[in-house]
Parts: sequence; C-alpha cells; structure tokens
Amino acid sequence: MNIAWLETLHQDLRFGLRTLRKNPGFSTVAVITLALGIGANTAIFSIVNGVLLQPLPYPHSEQLVVVARTAPRFDHPVPVSGPNFLDWRARATQFQSLAGFDGRGFTVMLGKEPEHALGAAVSFNFFSVLQVAPVLGRNFLETEEHAGNDHVALLSHAFWKERLGGDPRWIGRTLTINGQTFSVVGVLPADFRYVMMQSAQIFIPLNLDKTSRGENFMSVIGRIRLGVSLRQAQSEMDSIARALEKEYPTDNAEQGAIVIPMLTRVGSWIREALLIMLAAVGLVLLIACANIGNLILAQGVRRRGEIAVRSALGASASRLARQCFTESVLLGLLGGALGLLLGYYGLQAFRVLSPGNVPRLEEVQINFSVLLFSFGTAILASILSGLVPALRISRVNLADTLKEGSARATSGAERGLMRQALVVTEIALSLVLLAGAGLAVRSFMKLISTDPGYDSRNLLTFYLSPQVRKAAQAENFYAQVLERMSAIPGVSSVAMSRSIPPGGGEVDGPVITSEHPDIDPNRAPDVIYNPISPNYFRTMRLPLLAGREFSNADVQGASPAVILNEAAARALFPGENAVGQRVKLGADNLVAWWTVIGVVADERYFGWDSDRTPTAYLPVLQILQDAMPDYDSAIILRTSSEPLAFLPGVRSSMASIDNHMALLGPESMEQRLMQTFAPHRFNMALLAAFASLALLLAAVGIYGVMAQFVAQRTHEIGIRVALGAHRLDVVRLVLGQGVRLALVGLGIGIVAAAGTTRLLRSLLYGVSSSDPVTFVLVASILTCVVLLACFVPTWRATRVDPMIALRYE
Repeated sequence: MNIAWLETLHQDLRFGLRTLRKNPGFSTVAVITLALGIGANTAIFSIVNGVLLQPLPYPHSEQLVVVARTAPRFDHPVPVSGPNFLDWRARATQFQSLAGFDGRGFTVMLGKEPEHALGAAVSFNFFSVLQVAPVLGRNFLETEEHAGNDHVALLSHAFWKERLGGDPRWIGRTLTINGQTFSVVGVLPADFRYVMMQSAQIFIPLNLDKTSRGENFMSVIGRIRLGVSLRQAQSEMDSIARALEKEYPTDNAEQGAIVIPMLTRVGSWIREALLIMLAAVGLVLLIACANIGNLILAQGVRRRGEIAVRSALGASASRLARQCFTESVLLGLLGGALGLLLGYYGLQAFRVLSPGNVPRLEEVQINFSVLLFSFGTAILASILSGLVPALRISRVNLADTLKEGSARATSGAERGLMRQALVVTEIALSLVLLAGAGLAVRSFMKLISTDPGYDSRNLLTFYLSPQVRKAAQAENFYAQVLERMSAIPGVSSVAMSRSIPPGGGEVDGPVITSEHPDIDPNRAPDVIYNPISPNYFRTMRLPLLAGREFSNADVQGASPAVILNEAAARALFPGENAVGQRVKLGADNLVAWWTVIGVVADERYFGWDSDRTPTAYLPVLQILQDAMPDYDSAIILRTSSEPLAFLPGVRSSMASIDNHMALLGPESMEQRLMQTFAPHRFNMALLAAFASLALLLAAVGIYGVMAQFVAQRTHEIGIRVALGAHRLDVVRLVLGQGVRLALVGLGIGIVAAAGTTRLLRSLLYGVSSSDPVTFVLVASILTCVVLLACFVPTWRATRVDPMIALRYE
C-alpha cells in the first residue's frame, strides 16, 4: 500500500514538473511572487530568532537573570545602589552568585594622543557569573573590589589585538586609563561580548567602598542555582527587599526587587517592533498566496478541458485535488529556495541599514531554525495557495464541462467569484499594511517637525571624565575648560552640564514643595535634575520665561537656588507663579529648601519623541561635594559655523589643560538628534517597504483578474459594441467591476486596519493609531492603484473588434 502511494506521489511530481515547464511564464511569476513573500519572512524571522529566541552566548544561559530595583515612582525596573547590591549578594542563597556592572567611558593613552574606549566597572565575580574565563592571564580577585587594589584591567580580545598588537607580553604591563596606571591582568576570549553592552572593551573592578545606599547607578546580573525556578528566586529577592526596607527605612522605603531572565531583558526594548515587523511580512506572504491562488485558478480555467478528460478517464476528485496541491507544493519549494537567497541578502541589508542599537545583531544568521522556518513557510504558502483551486477542482461537474464549449467553460460565475474573493482579500490586507506604513510616515514627519525647545544648530558637544578626587579640584578643572574653550575663535558661548539632551543619562528623583512639606518622598512627583553652569541657557538658546538665570554668585554657601522648566513649574505649582517658591530636591537633598529663582522653556530631554519632561536645573557650583563618586560632565559649545570643524581647536585647548584627557563622544547636537530619529526612520522604512511590496502584489492580482474578466467577456463586449454601445459604456463596464472589488476590499480593510493598527501605538508619535487623515490617504492611494491596474484591460476592451469578438470562442 505504501509503495503504491509512493508511486502515485512520484507520478504527481513528474507530471507537476512537466506542467510547470510547459508554462514558464506562469511558473516564473508564481515562483518570484512566493520568493518575495518567503524572503521577507525569512529575513525578519532570522532577526527575531537571533535577538529574541536564540540562547545567549554563555554556558547554561537559561540560568542567567537580571536583578533590578522596583519603586512606586517607576513603572519599569531601575538601577541599584552599591550597598543594596552587596547586601543582595551576601544574603541570596538561591543564586550561585550576583554580580554588578556599571558602563563607563575611558580615556586610554596608547601613544602621544589620548584615545576614547568604552568599558565598564564590574564586580570581581562578574565573569564567573557569565562562566567566561580569560584566554590569557587571570580573572579579577575578590580583594580587587576595594580601594588600593583596584588598579587592574581585563581587556577584550579585539582591543588587545587591534590596539596592542596582540602581544601576549602585555599581561602584567600597565596602561594609563583615565590618567591612572592600571595593570593588565587578562585578555577575554575573541567571541566574548556582554550582551547588555556589546561595545565594552575595557573592564576594571567595581569599587563600591564610598557609594551611598541612595545612589542608584549600577546593573545587577545573577546565575540561578541549578534546579531553582524563577519563582523561587523572585520569592527570595522579595524577602531580602522587605528586610532591607525595615533596616534602612529612609533609603529603601517601598523598594522592591525583580528577577528577569536575561534573554527577556536583552531584547525588551525592541521586542514589540520586531514582532510587528514579523506580522507585517506575514501579511505580505498572505497577499502573495492569494496572488498564487489566482494564478492557479487562471491556469485551471485554461486546463479545464484537460481536467475534464482526466476525470472522464477515471481520475477521482481527490486525485485531481492532490495533483493541484502537488503542483502548488512544487511552486512553494522553488519559491522557498529563491526566498531563502533573498532572505540572506535581506538580512545583510538589515545589518547595514539598522539604527545601530539592535542587540545581538552580529549573532544573527541563517541557521537551522531559520531554514526550518523557511521550509515551513514555503509548505504553508503552498497549502494556502493551492487550497481554493483544489476545492474548485474537487467540485468539477464532468457532464457540464463536457457539454460546454471552451468559451463557456471559461466563464463560470463560481470561478469568477473565487478569483474576485481572492482579490478582495489582497486589497484588504494591502490596506492594513498601507495604513501601518502611513501611520509610521505621518509619525516620523511629526517627529522631525517638532521643536526640541532649544536651537540645535552649530552646537558641538562632548563629555569629559576628569580624574579628580575633590570638589575644589573639579571646580578648578572646569573653570579652566570653560575659559580656554571660550577663547577659541568662532566660539560664541560655552556651557557645562551633567548631561546632553536628548537621552544623555539623566538623573531623576522626588521633589517636595513647601505647600506639601509632609508628603512621603516615595509618593512625591519626579523631576529630572540637571546641574549646569551659569551660561547654559544662553548657549542652548533656551528662553527664560520668568525670574533670573544662574550667576557666578550661586556657589557653595549661597542660598540654594533652582530653576524649573515650564513642565515642572506647571506640575508643582499649578496656576501659581513658581518664582520665589521653595522645594526640596532628591533623596540626598531633602533636608534643604531650594528657592525657585526662574522658569525656562521646556526642552525635550529624552529626545524629540518624548513628552515635555519636568526638569529642575541646579547650579553646578552649589552641588559639588567631596563625596561625589565622579565629576564627569558634558561641555556644549555654540560655534559660528560647522561645529565639527572646531574639534582640532578644542582638542588643542584640552591638551593645554591635561594632555591625558580625551573627548568622550564628540558630536554635533544635530548628530545626536538624528540618532534619536534612527529607530523611527528605520521602522518607517521597513513598514513602507513591506507595504509597497504588498501594493505591487495586489496590483498584479487585480490586473490578472481584470484581464481575465475582459477575456471572458470579449464575446459579450463585441455584441454590445455591435448593438451600438459606446467606448465609454465599455469603460464603465470594466472599471465598474474593478471599482466594486476595490470598494469591498477597502471596506473590509478599513475595519481590519482599525483594529490591527492599535498594535503600533508604542511606535507612533503625535498620531493616533486610528488617524482619519492617514486612512483616507491610504484608501485613496489603493484606489488609484486599482484604477491603474484596470487601465490596460480597460484599454483592450475598448479596442475589441465586433467582427472578431462575435467569432470569439
């Protein structure tokens, strides 16, 4: 029995291949159509698989977790303080160990010029938690977490190879990092990347000796013990957090801990966008399948006589349907093979065009999982494409077919309805994709046209990380920097700031007003804190709306002064004049009252796609303290022309102050802003590309149906013309059919799009997911495409010769 089945399958395959060879035009169009849909799905799935699904590149990675702090003021996990981390590590028993990580920028002296390198300060057991061992040298020692022993460094393999020549004798030698001497104790494996900061090249011990419990700045990772569940680990961390809250009620009030699988945490910010893209290419594949179904139906019309003869010779309906499925599967496999190739090149294009912050992108590849997905997609596409034609063939009425002439045999209403239903499906699915792409385009246009609040033109920005230990030293260092930078020809203004908008690593915390002095700090509203120099607003051209700016008199010992932006003033003192009001700021400053001396316009601190965030500006000279962990700050210069042209002068000025000091991340402000646009621009481009592909496939499908419609009714059109019908009547006949299909498809598509575009809300800015303008525009575009697809068949219909048409069969 099995042998007979295999023989039948072999016959079907041979016959299917012969049929495809005899119809090269049909076969080519069908294979390319499927390849486009399968290729797009393969490329996007390979990224989803590599970023979200593949195990992390560490031994037993399923045991790795991120442990973060939770608090009532935040709706997301937040960093942890050094003392809390040390308590977590000492008390947790469900973990093999917990480790700390703090990303940093380093200035390295490898020659005469300082160089910038990214890296991190990590706890001694960080690499042990990841189960990564150096290929040269050794790991950190526990004693090296403490001051006096912490001047050692581990290097990435790439840094050792590219910057140090790959010389193994570097183990034991010293590097000058941030102006201090560090001994190189090890080199990490060539394939090692820390997935939470893939660009880290230098690792030094994390010294937590002088950090406070209210200073939350570090990330924590851990490895759960074998056999311990995530729920058990979470339960233990809940107990530890409650105990610390009782022991330290001021700093740890209502502070919790959350345990998150590291794999989940790595792709969390891009997960939704990738899944939306996967859904979009899924729709493209469905449109391609509908197109192939239409092509196979058209072939079935032409082969109706053949099918009738085979049926008359004894072929059953199921046998004929199986043959149809076999041909469809052959098309799917050929389309899948070509689609896999297109998917490979699509993945390379994604790597080149991606915004640069997609995690684990270098790990993404066409692996066995992707091959399996591509094969499964090809088979699924085959089944979907062949389903309607197979059902149609299985219901062939042999007697009617043999009695019908060839012309009548091609004009059955049922066949036309099936093909029209498939075209309506294509139009509806295309509208869903077009609506998503239209919303993304409208959102992007809104984004780039939004005022950030400051003048971004001719601003040069960079960070400095001076290795000073006292507030007086930091004050003297930055005074020199501002003075030397101001003296550069063409520089009109220089300012110092803790961070650079947009998204410059801001610090936030609670604020208490004099009107509600007894409010629980954990229930108080949050503001962003930004310490600045006196001329910050002039440099940024941020308008002062009320009061005064900071002056050189706002120093230690003077009355504490603060300037609020509009959003903060409105939130804290609604309907009142904020100038003259008093506030307490942040966990470390709640003992002192600060007087509001001014209100400035809002600036978008987290990028142009953020809301106007409440911000408090503090005079930097009033907050410098000897206990600060670092004195890193940003420098912002307003120049008379292209900002980057001033970099040589800036570097020369810095060398005159400290020739070991590198500029960290020098960029123009407009470059920084463009980086905030990159993810939005990329999402828009991908959705637009998928929507364009869907539109092309839908246009081909509509053209095919309308061409068949004209061919089927050529005899009728000839009679109409012979009886006196004008060309306009013929145009109305053909276009009317196309417009009816379009209207039905648009109606279904609008209803479907109204529901599905809600999934895009997190990717949109300034545009509702049901924006009526977008829906009208995409419906108009799709209608125009339908009319264009109908143009050639309509033109052919108007040129029908009545004498030829009357003889048409």
